[in-house]
Amino acid sequence: MFNKVSTMKSILCLLGVLWVTVLSAQPGTEALARQYMDNREYEKAADLYEELNNKNPGDVNLYDAYLTALLMSKQNDKAEKLVSKRKKKFPQVMQFKVDEAWLLEKKGQVPEAEKLYKKVADLPDLSMQQYYEAADAFRRRTKYNWAIYVYEQGEEKFGFASDFSTRLAQMYMETGNKAKGLEKYVQMVLTSGFSYEPSKQLFEMNVPDSADFAILRSILLRQLQKNPD
Repeated sequence: MFNKVSTMKSILCLLGVLWVTVLSAQPGTEALARQYMDNREYEKAADLYEELNNKNPGDVNLYDAYLTALLMSKQNDKAEKLVSKRKKKFPQVMQFKVDEAWLLEKKGQVPEAEKLYKKVADLPDLSMQQYYEAADAFRRRTKYNWAIYVYEQGEEKFGFASDFSTRLAQMYMETGNKAKGLEKYVQMVLTSGFSYEPSKQLFEMNVPDSADFAILRSILLRQLQKNPD
């Protein structure tokens, strides 16, 4: 009898361990949603992301994943409602404002979208953080010209020595406007009075090839002509 009881307990323990192991091996909701996206099962992914968004309505990354799943599964009306609700609930979040215009653009309403983009980019009384968030929102939707515009507005408001100058230079470089990007870096060095070593590191990081070096050399020669002393 003792042996039977012991055997039964051992089996139950093993079953418990097995069940815990199986559960722990199951992907979490977010991981499963990403798996559905990878498998192009967009409706299933949208259902899971909806659940996650209801639990975390302020999480912009989850919102973005949910919006993408809705658009990929052709649930455009639901996507528009999502953006509208988020914008009303979180009026301070720049991503939702940008996405309202972005969805208009995707529907072919380009002039209306451009007006809204400009309205977002020209919002008055934005904090420094909101400028960063607006630019990030534009970059997320590959609206690089508007991101540059926002950085330019931020630099004008908060001063040349702010981080907007660095981000602006990076955006110029990333979008292929090497001359403008390198000129911005030169202005940063001259304005901030960088010593030799930090200046050297800055240009080593941002002048990767000989073509860029030729542009930088031309900019520096022009600066010497303007300021021979």
